[in-house]
Amino acid sequence: MSRRATLALFAAALALRLVYLALVYDGPDSLKAPDSRAYEEAVEHLVEGSSAGGPWSWAVASTLKPERVPGYILFLALLSEAFGGDPLLAVLAQLVIDSASVVVIARLAAALDPRLALASGLLAAANLNMIAHAATILSETLFLLPFVLSLHATVLYMRRPGQGAAVAAGAALGVAMLVRSAVLFFPAVLAAGLLWGALSQRIGVRRGLLHLGAAALALSLLVGPLLVRNTVVFGHGALVSQSGYHAAFWVYPAARELATGIPFAQSQREVRERYEARLRARGLGEGELNPFGVSGELRAVARDALAEMGPGAVVGAWAAGIAINLAAPAILAVPPVQALDRPAFYATPGRSAADKVWNYLSAASGGLFFWIVLPAAVLAGAVRLIQLAGLARIGRELPVAPTLWLLLTVLYVLVVTGPVTGVKYRLPIEPVLVILLTAALRPIAGAMFRHRRKPAQAAASTE
Repeated sequence: MSRRATLALFAAALALRLVYLALVYDGPDSLKAPDSRAYEEAVEHLVEGSSAGGPWSWAVASTLKPERVPGYILFLALLSEAFGGDPLLAVLAQLVIDSASVVVIARLAAALDPRLALASGLLAAANLNMIAHAATILSETLFLLPFVLSLHATVLYMRRPGQGAAVAAGAALGVAMLVRSAVLFFPAVLAAGLLWGALSQRIGVRRGLLHLGAAALALSLLVGPLLVRNTVVFGHGALVSQSGYHAAFWVYPAARELATGIPFAQSQREVRERYEARLRARGLGEGELNPFGVSGELRAVARDALAEMGPGAVVGAWAAGIAINLAAPAILAVPPVQALDRPAFYATPGRSAADKVWNYLSAASGGLFFWIVLPAAVLAGAVRLIQLAGLARIGRELPVAPTLWLLLTVLYVLVVTGPVTGVKYRLPIEPVLVILLTAALRPIAGAMFRHRRKPAQAAASTE
């Protein structure tokens, strides 16, 4: 892409996001999701704990809570310190960041086939899932930019291996990991991509391992200080202490509900009881454990509870969650739609995942929410089928090795998310979905253009 095309794409993406913000903005609360308050509390805690040393003490402050990685919290805190705590300023910054992500998605498409670049960029610019979350106080947008930068650098490496691309891939993933811990295990996927590129391009094992080591070093220099801080302060060399809570109070209840129909809230209560019983059996009080100790106990409770479900039920629940996350329309993330009278998905009963979805739609039927979401869901299903057809372009516009690796990243995101549902969990794979959609539509658009051109050529030849 030329510099002019890049700037035009960025401007178009930013304009669309500003128009969206103007349409949905209804005060500061319209920019917040349920998770937003947790970030705001973390920022308040950080600022209070670091006020004596000034803003630059945040970089090493032990007051950072270990429940979440600090990237987004520091982002909000620095904006608050510089410009005040109005969430609108943070959202405006996120709109700029998301527009930059659109440009990187276009460059990722160009790394596969230059003919896909502009169309992929335009589709990403209009991607409602990206737009809606960029206008919300959530970490997704800040995470997406370094994550797609890492994907882009890895694909460049797979096409033409070099140390610069390997270091860029590792460094960008390190930044992404400091914003969202969901990519905690993604370094293995990155390593597979780099090794795959080194072997397929036959640069030699020694040189390939050196590049892999350089990528690992770049990632470690970014993530290592946080691991050291948690080891020194809490005695645990882990990124976050949230994993146990997430597994026990979200993953297991969601999986059990999708597999058996047992209500989500009931499983949460039972997990709490099992956790308390486990502490009593070990003669421990919850106050005696630091956050990582609590996380470890909750993780053990969740592991035992999932094992009791059996492998078949667990696999079925994961598959159902993946299907729901792929099928859910992005319009569910738009604040005016969320504000409509509607049932709560997790509170909707159902003997299975399909029964739960049916009951949810039945409960919503007749209302405005239903008539907005139903056509959006049908459109989302049609788009997924077109994207599936895009797989047929592998070996044509889509080179085999880089595309298969990108599909591996999609699989990673879907499996890590598992039975926990929500359109925001699909955001990391939107770049790949956009490229698949472009690859599927390009031959259709080309055929239509040729069909229209033939009558014009015939008319010109008769004159």
